Amino acid sequence: MRTLTPYPGVIHVIYSKQTVLAKAFMRMQEFYESGIPGFKGKHFTRDEFKKAYAEMMGTGISYEEFTYYDDWGGFNVPGDVARKFMKLFTPDFMEKSLMKSIESHAPLNKPFYVIGTFESGGDSIIDHELSHAFWHLHDDYREMMQGLVEGLPVRFRARLRRELGSMGYCEDVLDDETAAYLST
Repeated sequence: MRTLTPYPGVIHVIYSKQTVLAKAFMRMQEFYESGIPGFKGKHFTRDEFKKAYAEMMGTGISYEEFTYYDDWGGFNVPGDVARKFMKLFTPDFMEKSLMKSIESHAPLNKPFYVIGTFESGGDSIIDHELSHAFWHLHDDYREMMQGLVEGLPVRFRARLRRELGSMGYCEDVLDDETAAYLST
């Protein structure tokens, strides 16, 4: 694992493998934006989430066939949410180094944003996660992208929102996700 600050306020944590990345970020990410009831903003164990995610994925996917670690190749969490997570959760083995890295790179008394990718994930994943960081850190960027999202044809935007919701995103981040997916 290595950590970069590619832009002011952006902490980019890079893992060698997608599964290690996803294991480290899973609970923090779902604490931030889980679309599965009972997880967003709440304390939960890894096993509790694994069971709920496997159930959400539908028929043929059991707890033993948990796919989250292969399903997600990039992660993003606002700094204030990362700090809340670190106060509420005792880190498990997979989260300890991530939390230490955030603590050592977070600017004092300034907003920051944490993104996570893996070595061979490609530029589109990095760009997608940076879009989230810019959405939260830069008002001008968010306002411009929000205007573009709101300017999409109504039926297309509604279809995108339904699709993103079915992927597990909560209502609160659908415009941010729409902007990130369409821009990358």
